Amino acid sequence: MKTPLCSACLNSEFLCNGCNTKIENGELTKKAVEIIRYMHELSEQFAALRDVTVKDILSYPEATILIVRPEDVARVIGKKGRTISQIASYAQKPVKVVSNTSIQDTAQSLVHPAEVKRVSTVFFPESTKKRITITAADADKIQLPLRIVNKVIADIYAEDVEITYQ
Repeated sequence: MKTPLCSACLNSEFLCNGCNTKIENGELTKKAVEIIRYMHELSEQFAALRDVTVKDILSYPEATILIVRPEDVARVIGKKGRTISQIASYAQKPVKVVSNTSIQDTAQSLVHPAEVKRVSTVFFPESTKKRITITAADADKIQLPLRIVNKVIADIYAEDVEITYQ
């Protein structure tokens, strides 16, 4: 399993100077370190996790977002959602797994099972904003608060985001 933590810190309760600097600089949070270490422990039970590359973990009061490579999304979710269920149980809040390949893919992962119809760019005199349009019939299917969806996409892509229904 590849993570932002070095292998020594994955297997220890202490952090080396390099990994500790990542926390001080805001690249990682203490909660992210805990979840990465838990996932490393789970890799003993779920062999598919051994090949996963965790790029980042974003933690919000309402949810935790795991950012992985596109080919690792299914591995982290696991058969019948068993792996992600254990991670969510450990984190004590919902966990969404996304790959940051595009805003469209990330938005789709965050609002699943709702459907993203399109992502467009809205131009203003001084700035731009990404408008994510979701099928109106799916509005009640979104499991995360929309402000969290907005914040996650803004944090990953450094873009202003607006979610609309159609």
